[in-house]
Amino acid sequence: MECLFGPLGKVIYIILYVVGAIAAILPTYQKNKDNYYYRSLGASGAVSAVLFAGLVIVPQLPIRFMFIPIDIPGFIFGPIYLGISAYLDKRGNSNINHSAHFWGAAFGFLFTLVLCITASHLSVLENFIEQIKSTPHISPIICK
Repeated sequence: MECLFGPLGKVIYIILYVVGAIAAILPTYQKNKDNYYYRSLGASGAVSAVLFAGLVIVPQLPIRFMFIPIDIPGFIFGPIYLGISAYLDKRGNSNINHSAHFWGAAFGFLFTLVLCITASHLSVLENFIEQIKSTPHISPIICK
């Protein structure tokens, strides 16, 4: 993993988490800034950013729900999660900020993609394809 970000990895993680939380809430804030009664608090957008950052690097990352003992590869889970989050956000009628989940995930994916391309030795596309081809096992990360 040294090929990714070296000693800056911890700092990059903190930046990903904090900026991911901010990026996740901005669309909701923009939509509800004049609604005095709207409240949203939580870290789920930042958690989505971290999860999807991991899926850029290891798309085979197994995702498991607490009560469903089946691993779902991240590259399958990701689009399903985004679709459900978008649907539930559009549907409304809940006290969960599904928009933050969606935008946090999008930020985490794009942040890590851009960072890997510009500041690491990870061949993102080659690594992604190799990871998908290695189903059901996670293959080693491919660095330049």
